[in-house]
Amino acid sequence: MLKFVPIRLFVGIIAFTILVGLSVYGACMAMFGLPLSLRSILAIVSAAVTLLNFTFSIFLYFGWRLLWRRIPALNRIVFPDINGRWNMEIHWQKETDSGVVNAVAEVNQSFLKISMEVLSEDSSSQTLIAEPKKDAESGSPSLYYIYLVTPKLLDGKIGSPYFGSAILKIPSKDVTEFGGNYWTDKQSKGHFRLNKIVEPEVA
Repeated sequence: MLKFVPIRLFVGIIAFTILVGLSVYGACMAMFGLPLSLRSILAIVSAAVTLLNFTFSIFLYFGWRLLWRRIPALNRIVFPDINGRWNMEIHWQKETDSGVVNAVAEVNQSFLKISMEVLSEDSSSQTLIAEPKKDAESGSPSLYYIYLVTPKLLDGKIGSPYFGSAILKIPSKDVTEFGGNYWTDKQSKGHFRLNKIVEPEVA
């Protein structure tokens, strides 16, 4: 998600923070009639940068989601927030066989990375690569997703792990469901359909 934010914005934030810090420091020094020195200026710049780094780290991992809730348009401008638990339907097809498997997907999304773990009755999967994308023309968001599926040992039988990939199309607003087609190296293919699990609010 970070790559969708203009670098000029971050440069502007850093410059603005340093400027504000210097302005406040200069005003305080002038108020008390104290002289300015290079050492004191460097100290306030260092403190401002340290504070900015701390605030930025909080934002990258937690704060951005609060901002997205306050300003829903950021789902369209930057990238949608799909963090959370999802009911998942796996519509599969292999040669002449087909069917539907129900699973639960756990999406872990920060401002720096995104992953999706899937748990079904007979297997689990983990993310190898998850790359958010936006269409160059329409700006429509999608998630390019490569994963490893590990079958469970059931009735004394276990299948071999296998790899899969999917392109998941995500709406820009009101993200309560999304999905897309997938393919695996076991010569199977199909479609993922995910619906948001609404967690009960804590009283």
